[in-house]
Amino acid sequence: MAPPDVTRGLGTDEGGHATLDLVADDGSRAEIGLTPGPDGHRVRQFGPRRLWDRVEDAITFWTDSGRPSYEQFGVTATLHEQYVWFDDPTGPKRWSLSTADTRQVAS
Repeated sequence: MAPPDVTRGLGTDEGGHATLDLVADDGSRAEIGLTPGPDGHRVRQFGPRRLWDRVEDAITFWTDSGRPSYEQFGVTATLHEQYVWFDDPTGPKRWSLSTADTRQVAS
């Protein structure tokens, strides 16, 4: 799952090959080649956060959790915080949706 301040778009790399681009407000960026090479898809990351690593972490969590359905996730929004949770809104698996702080609340 990409953080809420990240936008996606299609672009091209310096060789003219199609890319998926992730861009964040803080200047972080990931460029993922859409055409696989001999070692898979090329990924380049720039800026203070490694955006593609966050995507891979989300996929690993989903796989390790048994590929849960959407019904096991929820969103809580109060005056002071907004977060996505897994299985239990007060449980340990929650992630902040604040654009000012996209770090995991608990793990």
